[in-house]
Amino acid sequence: MSARRQLAASLPLYRATQDARQARPASPRAPHGFTLVEVVIALSLVSLIMLGLVSALGGFGATASRLDERAGRAGDAWLVGGLLRTALSTGVRQLKQTLPDGSKVNFFRGDAAELSWLGTMPARYGSGGLHRFRLAAAGSPPRLLLQYLPYTPDTGVSPPVDETASVHVLVEALDGLRIAYQSRPMTPAEEALWSDSWTDPERLPERVRLDIAAAGEVWPPLFITITGVDNSDGLRLVNTPSAR
Repeated sequence: MSARRQLAASLPLYRATQDARQARPASPRAPHGFTLVEVVIALSLVSLIMLGLVSALGGFGATASRLDERAGRAGDAWLVGGLLRTALSTGVRQLKQTLPDGSKVNFFRGDAAELSWLGTMPARYGSGGLHRFRLAAAGSPPRLLLQYLPYTPDTGVSPPVDETASVHVLVEALDGLRIAYQSRPMTPAEEALWSDSWTDPERLPERVRLDIAAAGEVWPPLFITITGVDNSDGLRLVNTPSAR
């Protein structure tokens, strides 16, 4: 009985202790911040990310510049091809030039490094009409030049197209130029052949191929078909007494 009485007497004290513990407010937890090591690691990661972004943006800018340069060179190739196709495809065969030995040959003469011919100047590039042309590399650094003179009826030895002619710069920073000529078959059995020169006094080639390298890049080959003009009817002369 005494033990039971002691237990019964201690129960109120135990309950009071538990109630006091439950009623006691919880102590606020101390705030937790970043350590110095964590801050250094975070800043290092941010720096690496920013460095990667800057490098990527620089790469994008360089790529865009290269694309612009390539597009500009492609535009130059297109313009050069358009001018040469117009001027070269209408080569005149009937009109002849007189050589120093007195022989008469057509104006179309060329080798692997230069080409001369008589053709029609496109009106958008000049005064139009018949002109004598010379395509060759010259200067230092080399440039691809198109020289031209208005055609005058042959009254003696034909003067060369030299430094007195007007000049149009086709390509700057020229690295290489090679010209080839395809023969024009006269019969179905005759085979068209390519050569590095053209000296036929009567016939014009079927096609001309221009291989141009400039500014460290090789242009696509330029093929020009020579349609030829068999007579001078309808061709307009410029700067000649007969044209006035």
